[in-house]
Amino acid sequence: MKKLFCLFLAALVVASSLAGCGGSPAASNNSSGASTSGISAAPADFPNKSIRVIVPFAAGGNTDLNARSIADIIQRNNLLPQPMVVTNIAGSNSMEGLNALRTADADGYTLICQNTSYMLAGNAMGTVTINYPDMVPVAEVSTQPCVILVSGDSPFNTVDDLLEYAKAHPGELNFGFVGSGSTTHLAAEIFMDKSGSKGLFKMVSYTSGADALTAQLGGNCEVRSSTAVDCARYVQSGELKALVVTCENETFPDVPTFTSLGYETEFAIRQGFFAPKGTPDAVVEILYKAIAEACAAEDYASFCATNAMNVSDLSGADWVPLLDTDQTYMNEIVKGLS
Repeated sequence: MKKLFCLFLAALVVASSLAGCGGSPAASNNSSGASTSGISAAPADFPNKSIRVIVPFAAGGNTDLNARSIADIIQRNNLLPQPMVVTNIAGSNSMEGLNALRTADADGYTLICQNTSYMLAGNAMGTVTINYPDMVPVAEVSTQPCVILVSGDSPFNTVDDLLEYAKAHPGELNFGFVGSGSTTHLAAEIFMDKSGSKGLFKMVSYTSGADALTAQLGGNCEVRSSTAVDCARYVQSGELKALVVTCENETFPDVPTFTSLGYETEFAIRQGFFAPKGTPDAVVEILYKAIAEACAAEDYASFCATNAMNVSDLSGADWVPLLDTDQTYMNEIVKGLS
């Protein structure tokens, strides 16, 4: 009898040990920005309600239109059983929208569509304090370059023409951009750094792209850094001339890139979707597959072509190394400004 009792106690100990091994898995330390919640499974009916997509900028801008294009394609093609509903939460250099994402439930029902170059530049400058490691990257959907421009009737036809004149007449040419620490500002700084022309231009910050464009078309700003979407139609009409783009782009097939000029760098404005930190991996995967299918649609290719963007469909894991590289380089450029 005593022997049977001892065997019973031993069985209880073994059962207790097995139960302890069946607990929740440890939180993931995935550097790709995937879920850190330790929860890998998605609810069987996900999504069973609409998904809110925050755009941290005003309605009508490039990021807003991009988010709405993806959401529309997903709904029209039934890529998810529930719609994506775009909401604009602008303010404080996109911090209002980023804060809204950060405080949202990590269940896949809230996303943000963000211009990551704007976010990375803001982090380098200290104007944005939430960054991609604070979120779960879901998918990059598009890229576009910045463009270094002169007026259509400018005597400068190449970067060499521009630099030759600038070296002979330092401080004479105005170099315009929109907002200190913006993507167009940092693209201009990268250009000057890599071309050895730092200090040769008079840097002029404008309050808006419209102001900068008006100044250039009026002859008051000889050189300007612009996003591709804001200048494409003026280059096509001949009112402006593109001397170099910061990365390859189908809208500017014959314009030299930074790398083709030997600058050994590339600068792209990236846009894509993020989820709150802790969103389950399986939920992120469902969202990524739907977004990637939308990126493959002809409608999206047409949208990107119209807006001087390149289609991308990178997963979060593939996107993060590019964000790491961009952030490091932006930090270096900003240090050089001080």
